[in-house]
Formats: sequence, structure tokens, C-alpha cells
Amino acid sequence: MLEHLHIRNFAIINTIELDLRPGFTTISGETGAGKSIMVDALAFLLGARAERNWVRTGSRGAEIVGDFDLTNNLPALAWLQENELEENQRCLLRRSLLAAGGSRAWINGRPVTLGQLQNLASHLISIHGQHEHQHLVEPVQQRQLLDQWGNSEAQTAVVADLHSHWKKLKTQLQKIIDTPAADPQYLQLIRYQIDELKREALSSEEYQQLSAEHERLAHADDLQQGLANTLSDLNNEERGASFRLQTALANLQPLLTLDLDLTTEIREVHAMLTEAAINIEESQAGLRNILGQCDSDPQRLQQLDQQLSQQHSLARKHQVEPDKLQQQLEVLKQRVSELSQNDQLRQQLETQLQAGLKKYRQQAAKLSAKRRKIADIISNKATELLDTLGFTGALINIEVSADTQSEPRSHGQDIIRILVRTNPGQAQGLLQKIASGGELSRISLAIQLATQQLDFKQAGIAGITQVYDEVDAGIGGDTANRVGQMLSELASNGQVLCVTHLAQVAARANTHYLVNKSSDTESTHVSVVELRQTERVEEIARMLSGKLSASSRKHAKELLAG
Repeated sequence: MLEHLHIRNFAIINTIELDLRPGFTTISGETGAGKSIMVDALAFLLGARAERNWVRTGSRGAEIVGDFDLTNNLPALAWLQENELEENQRCLLRRSLLAAGGSRAWINGRPVTLGQLQNLASHLISIHGQHEHQHLVEPVQQRQLLDQWGNSEAQTAVVADLHSHWKKLKTQLQKIIDTPAADPQYLQLIRYQIDELKREALSSEEYQQLSAEHERLAHADDLQQGLANTLSDLNNEERGASFRLQTALANLQPLLTLDLDLTTEIREVHAMLTEAAINIEESQAGLRNILGQCDSDPQRLQQLDQQLSQQHSLARKHQVEPDKLQQQLEVLKQRVSELSQNDQLRQQLETQLQAGLKKYRQQAAKLSAKRRKIADIISNKATELLDTLGFTGALINIEVSADTQSEPRSHGQDIIRILVRTNPGQAQGLLQKIASGGELSRISLAIQLATQQLDFKQAGIAGITQVYDEVDAGIGGDTANRVGQMLSELASNGQVLCVTHLAQVAARANTHYLVNKSSDTESTHVSVVELRQTERVEEIARMLSGKLSASSRKHAKELLAG
């Protein structure tokens, strides 16, 4: 329920503060006084597209604030909790509009997106009139409202869960179907590659051994020549290192027996040269051994060339290094295993998908039956009420048709349409195409009242503020009296705000606000005041005849007496 409304610098409004109460509140005033501007301000607060001329001339920006009591509004409380914006059982909406362009929104003091504001607003206020916040003409809103009126939230949740499960299974199945793994030719190719690798691929160790042997045989001639030259350098009788080293040792040998100060140092040098001679002898032996193993083998080298070439060819085919071919073999084996499992999984998913679809169809059919039942009841009751609103021979038909051939949807398989006939002999047509603005408001009123009379208060409608603009367009007399009575009945368990120019409607209100517009040479001002009983008599008398007289005041008192 809207408890307080603050409007600042909006259109021709300077500042307005309204404290609102439960029940039926009416807003009246002279034509052009600014009544509908207040509805525009509410629409802007709820997320309507901003208009540049909504900022009061000379102001930097406009601001609208609405304070709501959510005690009886469980859907709004649930939304706030889900979005972590709850604040006890209250909700403060605020939206600003800059003269330079751009708007901002807050919920309970925290900045939110326009989409969030609009989502929450659908649980707070329903505006019925000629503006973009009419929910009744939107197919999605028609379905949601029908489910609310029928208290079908539990059943819609079941259908939504089954749809989610079905969609998840379908996604998993499609993933398996789309992958090349499901192609028998692809599977045959992998098996061929496995057989080929089993026959021809070397292990990493084998490949390394062949590579090393190939490297040695490829350089056998160079190796033999180098080893032979090294041996010659060590063992040549005239210039070899071994011969010259032995000569040096022989030259030092006589000096070892002398008793000189340098004898100790000479012995150390002689010992090092002796050790070097021993090392050279061992080196020569090692070189001869290596040289004995370095026989060239052109035939074996050719064989190794072919083997290594084959390994490199396999490696290029599988896009791996030659020493990783055995690892690739294991990868392909694992893939074949997965392919076999995928084939089994596909069969399982296909079975589960069919079972899931069957369950979904069953529960969706139950939801359809419930929607059709409640739609028929509301249609009949709303049609009865239309007759009292000046629509003789009018008809409302909420049509629920199940599309069982289409792919499952989260909200069920139903297409919900509101068909109307506003004149006798006229064919039924879609509400949004047949009804004019004034007709739409009264049709909406009839449907809202029908749901309340049919005891659907548990759907949360009682917690939503209903705003009616131009519901009395084109009516008068007894019909106007009936509209006022219906609005009063609709507000008995909630809150209804109605902008009206009919005295018969205003007289039924629990609270009456009067909008006045005044101008001076520089600006225009709008004020809104709550009328006391004596002031209501004067205003209703003016609404009855356009001027005040004893008879109009008497008639006004009679209307207020009810």
C-alpha cells in the first residue's frame, strides 16, 4: 500500500506531499488542473520512460518518492528478499530525472537498474488508464495475473522445474549429438589410427635409442678420423705428447738425487709429470677402445633412416613430437572409450528426455485445466459487471488454449488472450485492439472487481495499489453511481486511487483530494489538499453542475449520505 507520495519539480508541480490511506481515495479538480500529471508522476516512479518536459521549467531536475507498507504484499516482500533489498516490511522507491537528460532509481536507498525498478513496481502499483503502464493488454501480464487470481503459483513452479529439467537434458543430448564423437566414420578413423600406432609407434625410450644410434652411425667416419688423429698426437715417436712427456721425465730423473734447496720442488714437478704420463696411457687405451666401436655400417644407417622417417611421419599426422606417439595412442584409446560411453549416454538421455517431456506435458495440462476453469469464472463474472458499466451486450472472454505441439516453455504450454465485445452484434477481438482508452479502464475495473468478489484476495492483489485514470470517461447517471460503488467495493480490502470528474464516483471515496492550479506572471503552481466534509460538499456540488447553488449542494449532500 502506498502511504506517502512526494513529487518535486515535475511538469507544472513544484512540490506535493500526499499522505495516503487504505480504502478508496479520489482525486478531482478542474479540467487542466494537473490531475493526470500526478498519474504521470506515479508512472515515472514505477519505471515509465522519462519525458524531457517532465522537469519543471527552470529546475535542474525532478524527483518522485513513494513510501510503501508491504505488510499485505507477499510478492513484493519476496522480490526484495531475493534481490537483497529488503527493509523490514517497508519499501521506499525514489526516482530522479535531470533536465539535461538521464534518470536514476533507488530502492530502499540503494541504486538499482530501471529493469529492477520495473520488476518490483509490478508488485506495488497497477495503473489502469491510457498510458504505458497498463498491464492488462500485455499477454505475459495476462498469464501472470490469471495465475495469481487462480492461486496457481505452486503449479506454475512445478511446470517451471520440469521445464528446467527437460531443457538441461536436451542441452546435454544436443552436445553429444553435435560432437564428432557421435559420427561412426569418425569412430572408425580413430580405431584405424590406434591400430596403426600399435604397429608402428615406438616408445619414447626406443625412439631415443634409435636416434642416438643413428647419430653415431651418421658421424662414424668423422669420429674415426678424429680419434685416429688424437691417438697420433699422443703417441707419435717424434712429436707425440707421450714421447715428449717421457723425454721430460728422463731429463728430470738425474736431478732427483741432488741435494739442493730446489730438490723438493723438482720432485713435486716430477710426480705431476709421472701422473700425467699414466693418464695419457689410459687415455690412449680408451681411445683405442672407442675406435674399435666406431665401425661404419651404411646398411644399418639406411635402415635407421627409414625407421626414424616413419616415426616423424606418424608424429606429423598426429601433431605430436615423435617421442610422444605412445602417449597419443593412450589418448586415442581413451577417446574410443568415451565414444562408447557417449553412445550409451545418448540412449539414456533420449529415454530420460522423453520421460521428462511426458511429465512436463502432464503437469502443463493440469495447469491449463486450472487456468481455463478460473478464466471461465472470471469471464462470466466480469461480463455481468460490464453491463452495469454502460456496456450493454458487452462480453469478456479470457481464452486459454494449449499449444501441445510447441517446444516446452517455462510458464506452460498455454496461449492466454483476453477477447472482448464492447457492442451488441460486434465480433470478439483482442482486448488491446478493440477497446478504447476509456473502455479499457472500465473493462479492467470489471475484471479486477470480479476477481475480488470471487475471493482471490490470497493472490496478493489486496496488497497492490490500484490506480484508475479516466475510468468514468463517457458515462454518467446510474452507470456513474455503479462505477463509484464498484470502486468502493474494490478498495474494501486494499487501496484504490481514482482520478475522476464524476461526482457520483467522488462521493463514494473514503478520502477526497482536490487539485488546484494557480498562475502568476512568472510561473504556474499546482497544489493538492485533502478536503474536509464541508469542503467535499462544495467540490461535489461543483462537479455536479459546474457551479455552486443550493440545489447542487443539496444533491451533493445526498450523494455523500449514500
